[in-house]
Amino acid sequence: MTTCSVMDFGAVGNGVADDTTAFLSALSNADKVIMPRPAVRYRLTAGLALNGEKSLIGEAEFTKVHKDFAGAMFTLRNNENVLHNIGLEGNPGQVGAAIYVDSAAGAVQYNDVSKIRMINCYNGIEDGGASIGIKNRFKDITMLLHKNRGIILTRQFAYTDLENITVDYTQNAAVVNIPAVVIVNAEGVRLNKVDVTGSNAIGPCGTQYGFWFQNSSAIWLNECMADTVGGVGFYFSNVNHAYLASNVASLCGSHGFHSSSSDHVIGIGNYATSNAGRGLVHDGAGSLSFTGGKLASNAGGHFSLGSAKAFIAATGNSGGASINFTGPGAA
Repeated sequence: MTTCSVMDFGAVGNGVADDTTAFLSALSNADKVIMPRPAVRYRLTAGLALNGEKSLIGEAEFTKVHKDFAGAMFTLRNNENVLHNIGLEGNPGQVGAAIYVDSAAGAVQYNDVSKIRMINCYNGIEDGGASIGIKNRFKDITMLLHKNRGIILTRQFAYTDLENITVDYTQNAAVVNIPAVVIVNAEGVRLNKVDVTGSNAIGPCGTQYGFWFQNSSAIWLNECMADTVGGVGFYFSNVNHAYLASNVASLCGSHGFHSSSSDHVIGIGNYATSNAGRGLVHDGAGSLSFTGGKLASNAGGHFSLGSAKAFIAATGNSGGASINFTGPGAA
């Protein structure tokens, strides 16, 4: 593997000079490109593509790179690319993702994106193209002050992992139907410690959900949180086999957990507290099982189950008091 520095090709890093050509040259001439600590930040006026077995790594913690154009900042294609230790600075008025996973030319596999901080970007992580993503990993990522979605993945398969990610929004009240995390047409996606949080996290509009899963199967969620979102905390539409463990929906503008036309939804140790709707809603004919968690202080009530296959192992109280899931039985 060949290694070089963006400084070798003329990058300045003063926040004013255009460093795009230096980055493009470095990626063309080496497999591993290092970004030394800049005096201020690197400035890009066009997007960069990692087209397979390329690494772009910040030498300092969250090495700053500023996006000064509309469009995707970093595009990942093919296999085994690495983005690590980068602070991405965008402009919410300029459309385009901070990181775009492009499967137009074929499957995108084994890419590793880690230790990333994004601020003022339009979208955070987005994918697209006719093919699929396989075993890609997104880890240790913080997204602050986004205009649109934090994560939107529409073609991820075979254990794509999202781990230790925070999406903290400040949204315009006029922006509607913008879930923070969107997973669609997926099979085998795992989310671990993914949080949608923050004051007025994604705006006051009731259609702004925390997590939105649709037309997918084999979805795992562990220790994720939807806090202070405008709509439903966790929404599942036409999802088959969803496994939820130790997740929290709190202070959401609608229900904490809502399963619609989904089947084999299994929850263990999940909490829904202080939401404006119900703690848990399940409609449709599919099966659902929730055990070992807590529904408390939800303004719309504890739960609503629309299927004979829905089961809650619980004991509890009426009149708005909490329901503690303790063992066999139905609430």
